[in-house]
Amino acid sequence: MGASEGLGLNGGTLSLLEPPPATMIVESGSAPADGNGTTGDARILLDNSLGGVQGFVTAVTHDPAGITLESISLGTDTTAANAEFEITNIYTDGGTLGVVLDFNSPFAGQTIPTGTGLHLASYTYSCNDSNIYTEGEAAPPAASSALTLADGVLGSPALSNVIVVGGLSVSPLKSDGTFTCEPIAVPAEDTILWMETKFDTEEGNYAYLGQTGDLCFYYKDDDDYIQGFTL
Repeated sequence: MGASEGLGLNGGTLSLLEPPPATMIVESGSAPADGNGTTGDARILLDNSLGGVQGFVTAVTHDPAGITLESISLGTDTTAANAEFEITNIYTDGGTLGVVLDFNSPFAGQTIPTGTGLHLASYTYSCNDSNIYTEGEAAPPAASSALTLADGVLGSPALSNVIVVGGLSVSPLKSDGTFTCEPIAVPAEDTILWMETKFDTEEGNYAYLGQTGDLCFYYKDDDDYIQGFTL
């Protein structure tokens, strides 16, 4: 049957849509600015619908005046995919991580599957300065440092943030974050230290030439124990 027999033909269009690109994300993190080197993590996440990830590189810069990069570790999704090769480099102002999922024989072809919020890595930072205030006082502002997915800055040769899908390096969209050094409140000081003199009460509790006695030191703290002292 054709048009001559009454078959109507209607034209149309076919649109081939480009798949949504992958996005690499720095999830903001924080640590207490307690002066003890306490650390906190900023996770590197990936939203990806392009295909299984065979490898990736992350390169994140920070402000060395405010925070220190202590370590870089694999994320839960990277670990779950049994990554076989990793290399990290830590610099004063940032750090890089390179990962290959299937690096060793028998080359089973493992990948990080598609998904959203995939945890690729964790960057662990500490705060350089303490920020401590007394409870009841106004809290000081927190200090923060930008965490930037920086291409062509770190390493020699300089590395860029990429994922490998289908054997091809793909530059994902990038979403930067921050690392915050949170101020720490401490209880108000309520320890009391005082001295008393004690003389022989049989001769009267007062001093006279040649008399001996004791100079006694006392302390009082209702919510803490003494750990040591210096006089």
